[in-house]
Amino acid sequence: MSIHVACPACKKEVASNEDICPTCDFPFNGSEKEKSIHIGRFINKKGIIIDSNNALKGIRNILFIVATFQILKLLISINQGFNDIFTIGIYVFLSLTFILSGILVKKSPLLFTIFPLILLLGLYFLQYLVDPTSIYSGIFFKIAIIGGMLYSVFLTIKSNKFKKTYNL
Repeated sequence: MSIHVACPACKKEVASNEDICPTCDFPFNGSEKEKSIHIGRFINKKGIIIDSNNALKGIRNILFIVATFQILKLLISINQGFNDIFTIGIYVFLSLTFILSGILVKKSPLLFTIFPLILLLGLYFLQYLVDPTSIYSGIFFKIAIIGGMLYSVFLTIKSNKFKKTYNL
């Protein structure tokens, strides 16, 4: 019967006769310096998971803010007597999509970040086709939202890769 120990870096169970952790390559028989360097690097790499989770919280807020702006546009359109059912339907659809994506982004981060990102880029493109000067309206807001969403996608991909590599 073999005895198992927990790897100090990844915390996975490893047979006590192993020289190197099969999950994270921790050097059980290495010097204290080698062990410390490995643990430090592993913890540093593991920080991507925390960064990804923090980015998802930010994206959730961004999606709710975008939904709020869509609702405000809807209310302003109705208040100004613009009762085109197609336009109202688009605003309602976008608002609900952004709200639902904000609620579900923790369940499936890539899907519920990429889908609203594509919708938002499509909306900006359609607005540009109708009125080319609309691209400049709120340009910093648009760049911040799109940049934040793209950064969240990047962090989520890196986090998923780390989790898959180390079976977390």
